[in-house]
Amino acid sequence: MRKINPLNDFAFKKIFGEKGREIELMSFLNAILYKTLSSPIAKITIIEHKELTKELIDDKLGIIDIRSQLEDGTVVNIEIQIRDQHNMEKRTVFYWSKLYTEGIKKGEDYKELSKVITINILDFNLLSTASYLSTFHLREDTQTEIILTDVMEIHFIEYPKFIEQVGENFKKLPITRWLKLLQKDIDENEIKELIEMEPVMAYVESTIDYITSDPQARLLYEGREKARLDRISLLRGAEEKGREAGREEGRKEGEIKGRKEGEIKGRLEGEIKTLFNYLKMTAEEIATELKQPLEQVQQIIDKLGR
Repeated sequence: MRKINPLNDFAFKKIFGEKGREIELMSFLNAILYKTLSSPIAKITIIEHKELTKELIDDKLGIIDIRSQLEDGTVVNIEIQIRDQHNMEKRTVFYWSKLYTEGIKKGEDYKELSKVITINILDFNLLSTASYLSTFHLREDTQTEIILTDVMEIHFIEYPKFIEQVGENFKKLPITRWLKLLQKDIDENEIKELIEMEPVMAYVESTIDYITSDPQARLLYEGREKARLDRISLLRGAEEKGREAGREEGRKEGEIKGRKEGEIKGRLEGEIKTLFNYLKMTAEEIATELKQPLEQVQQIIDKLGR
């Protein structure tokens, strides 16, 4: 078993998302997109839109994704999510739309808009689909072979399904070989077998070894892990504070109905207070996170400020 998790978004960015990692990224994308590519990717440009500073690493809300552009102008974005935040479907459409609209400047024609592919690699199960790889396009409801436009393409890879479905048969396809390589609990013999089949994977292992052994890289990796765990802890703390506040509110109101309403209200206020004060989330982000109306969230935030 490795000492670091390649699915840590800092590690993943170091492996695939920096200048000089084009060969690794092309091989990975050709494996992931094998069902939808008309031909293998032969040239790619990595867009380093975020520098891996300590401030970004420590940012509990910061997103470290990998953005690249293919020869035909198609933008490909990869994001890692280790924990289910219960907003992934809307979140990915939102970020897809931002990438799509960034592709045109004011006054330009809509024909200048490029295709955007988003790939979400999840360490949890999200969808009711059977396969570990799910792909979505804009299709007509009754005649699914008709696509409105090919500019939207969204992929989800669910690791628990992959582990369950593939098991020891990971050598069968390029996609299964790559997903196996990126598991933390892979053993050395399996790594050697994969490198024999896909020599480019040796570069990936070299980067993983570097992150493991280099003090500065390891510090940034551990900082990112800490930020992720801190976020989970704060969210759980917000839930607990909300429950406590709700119980107190319920006790004050005295009646069964009052207790229930007070508990719900108090729990919500407690969660919003923690997310707003400690995680510095905006009202919009909190509304999305908690699946609450934005107006209600804003009212509670305004109340906290008084």
